[in-house]
Amino acid sequence: MRVISLILIFIMTINGCGIEPIVSTEREVLAKAITNSNTDRMVRLASIEKAQELYPGEYVHWLGVGLNNTPDKYITDEYIDKLTMSKSLEAIRYLCEYGARCPLEHDRMVRICESISGQVFPEYLLDIVNEKDGNEGFDFVLHARLWEYVAANYPRDELCKWVREVSAGNDLVRCLKFYSTKLDYIAFSSGEIIQCYMLIREIEDDYLAEVVGKSKEMGGYKFRISDMGLILSLPAEQFTKHRNDFIGTAKDYITNAIHVTRPPAYKNATNDRTDSFIKQIDDLTITDLLRIMLLCESIYDKPQELRELLYDAYDNSEIGGLCYINDGSLKFKKYSPGASKGSHKYIESKNTMADSVMATARWHVHDQRSGKGNLAGPGLDDMEFAVKVSSNIVIFTILDSDDNKYTVNIDLVTAAGMIVDLGVVEVMR
Repeated sequence: MRVISLILIFIMTINGCGIEPIVSTEREVLAKAITNSNTDRMVRLASIEKAQELYPGEYVHWLGVGLNNTPDKYITDEYIDKLTMSKSLEAIRYLCEYGARCPLEHDRMVRICESISGQVFPEYLLDIVNEKDGNEGFDFVLHARLWEYVAANYPRDELCKWVREVSAGNDLVRCLKFYSTKLDYIAFSSGEIIQCYMLIREIEDDYLAEVVGKSKEMGGYKFRISDMGLILSLPAEQFTKHRNDFIGTAKDYITNAIHVTRPPAYKNATNDRTDSFIKQIDDLTITDLLRIMLLCESIYDKPQELRELLYDAYDNSEIGGLCYINDGSLKFKKYSPGASKGSHKYIESKNTMADSVMATARWHVHDQRSGKGNLAGPGLDDMEFAVKVSSNIVIFTILDSDDNKYTVNIDLVTAAGMIVDLGVVEVMR
């Protein structure tokens, strides 16, 4: 009763300035205290506790309205904590709205929504994924992460049917429907759907659909967004060849190359495999094979082009960039790191990430010369990143060097997370 009396006095004050008392029900008093931005902090906190006990069915709605109607950071954090603990679909909706309105809180809201999503049936989240983009609560990246969660926990055939039949309420779902109709392709990860959105203007004509269609007829190819740069940079006839044309060339390079079994990069890491390409051929797409062929041609026919990439390498190396097609051959371009960590991790800049959508692959260097435990070949983080952003990554591991040459092992991590050992090459200094 003491809490309610305190709240009643407050409501009378803000509504009638103490002149004419306002008679309200207990429910109305609590709702107003929680949602009104002018409410005293202590009154709001007391009201939250009381409302959670007496009106659990309406409590989350009041919190959501209050969260998006207060400048008080202390109260905001309290509301977010309470919404998180409610583990409800309605809480996700309000947290999405808050994340869209407050850019500095975006990443935090993504993490919280993902944690709550584990307590909510995936199919219920589809309504939030398709939230109308005219609403304050729509944020493309945040909703893409929710879509990724749904895709990981809901039957794919049901999701494909939903994409085909749903009336799109926002750019994310419009993007899903566009690629489904145009290229028979649906992006299921947040990295894929973000790339799709960035590149949608590149495929508004029929060229890409025509190339993909012919390649599908020839070799059963199924489009992936990570192949966009490759497809748009090469003549269409490259993609109408049979996959065996690429297998033969790549196999000649790889089987004739030197291979070494390197020690694990860290505890519980798997050793490198010298026979991976032969065993993985059936699991590689025609664009994987074409990319491998282009890499081998560049690495083994023109090894000196790697010299400039390796010149600045050092222990805990943070050197990397992107691969592009230029005049039919693969070129490597350096990009400065976005941050220097000194921990053998190449941190991409915003420019690198933006340009990567039209690149053939990413690349970076691991320097193993010190023998002190730096990464030898792809690490688990490289494999996870490749899948997350739907991108191919070339890893150059410097195994040794002297006054005359570098000894470098090359691996490709495909967008599906598969590691293909391309062998060892000696690069003259």
